[in-house]
Amino acid sequence: MALAFALQENIEHLAGHGHLIGLGALIGPEYPLALPVIGLVALAAAALGALVRWRIALLEARVGVRPVPARPRGLTARRPAPGWAIVATLRIRAWSLVRLDAGRAPPVAA
Repeated sequence: MALAFALQENIEHLAGHGHLIGLGALIGPEYPLALPVIGLVALAAAALGALVRWRIALLEARVGVRPVPARPRGLTARRPAPGWAIVATLRIRAWSLVRLDAGRAPPVAA
């Protein structure tokens, strides 16, 4: 957020005054409240996101929905299938897309 603000202010300054202000957009005397306001906006967005996630979890608990286990990511993620399985998957996918009744074209009556 701070980077976007600094970039925007530098572009405005370049267009209006013909020079860049650099980091002065964040810590300079012209913008003394830039970083505190950016921090407060980020904090408010995080608090709102946490509130929404908490409310969703509460509603799911009341309904009885079990949360889906998180899929592993990074190095612990499952490796792709051997090459022959990938080719078979691609063939099936390609075959299902080239059928006459794939649902992409207008009806024959049209």
